Amino acid sequence: MPNIPRRFFLKLGVSFAALGILGGFLSRRWLVGRVPDPITPTEIAIVSRCVDILIPADDSPGALDLDVHKQLLSQAEHNAQLRDRLKQGCKWLDDQAQKRHASHYLTLAPDDQVLLVAAAEQAEEGSVPQRFFTRL
Repeated sequence: MPNIPRRFFLKLGVSFAALGILGGFLSRRWLVGRVPDPITPTEIAIVSRCVDILIPADDSPGALDLDVHKQLLSQAEHNAQLRDRLKQGCKWLDDQAQKRHASHYLTLAPDDQVLLVAAAEQAEEGSVPQRFFTRL
């Protein structure tokens, strides 16, 4: 059995510890750099309004009363594909509001907001508005 000095094992242990620390730091930096933008307060308001349009309160509680929008937004925090779909759909609604009414979606009259959500429903299969509507 070869005689390996204790100092060799100490150096080896310190080297592995340093690599582990450096690796953890670099992986966090890499992951943080790749996290998409969070959903903005305006996007939260648009999603909430759309959910309310689709399932309004009447004799029974509506989607807002049941916190459906909060559940959806909570899922989006951990699901990049859902988050992107919601962000793209909110952008599409706001862009359409600008094109048709020269206003932001949230400042439109309620009937005009409903018409834009209906347009998203009727959009071409696989398009941004249709995927947004389907996910809601």
